[in-house]
Amino acid sequence: TGRVFYRPLETDGDVTSVHAVAPLLEQLLVVQDSDSVVVSGLSFQHATWHQPSSSKGYIDVQAGFGLTRNMSTYGAGGAWERMPAAVEVTGSQNVTVQQCIFTMLGGAGLSMGDGSSDSTVVGSRFEWISGSGIMLGGVHTENATADALRLSALNNRIANTPCEYLGAVGIFAGYLSSGLIAHNELVNLSCKTRMLLSICTHASR
Repeated sequence: TGRVFYRPLETDGDVTSVHAVAPLLEQLLVVQDSDSVVVSGLSFQHATWHQPSSSKGYIDVQAGFGLTRNMSTYGAGGAWERMPAAVEVTGSQNVTVQQCIFTMLGGAGLSMGDGSSDSTVVGSRFEWISGSGIMLGGVHTENATADALRLSALNNRIANTPCEYLGAVGIFAGYLSSGLIAHNELVNLSCKTRMLLSICTHASR
């Protein structure tokens, strides 16, 4: 009907007006097949994720990954897919995301993977995000074993994340050949996930 209804909580008191934001976009920035890019001092807010409300839904596995409805390839991990991030870095080299704010996002905050290398997120804040805060690399179904090289997360603050999809994590690092995760502050993360940081490795690495 084009209308949004809001039922105030008892703690809201006497509400006469409400300021609300209804996001439309799932991704706010995509850096693809690029070299030497610096994203600095930006605030990324109010992205959404439509899939969980669709007929496909979201079947949580772990760390911000879900199952597709095609279970025939589950044994090889082929049925896994990653939730989208508001900022995606794919197939790029020498990308730096620094001093940025990620907040009120419907999927993940930042994803660096799918052929990216020598890239870093540093000095940024990730707060009140529905899914994972930072996702580096991927799972073996995305060829991340060979492609995710030297991705790092340094001096970031991740708080109150995940706040909706509680199987997600603050920082995910999957099948990286190398990288550095250091001096990050992780507070008030989901108690249900039991993981602040998820790292997946390959036996040959």
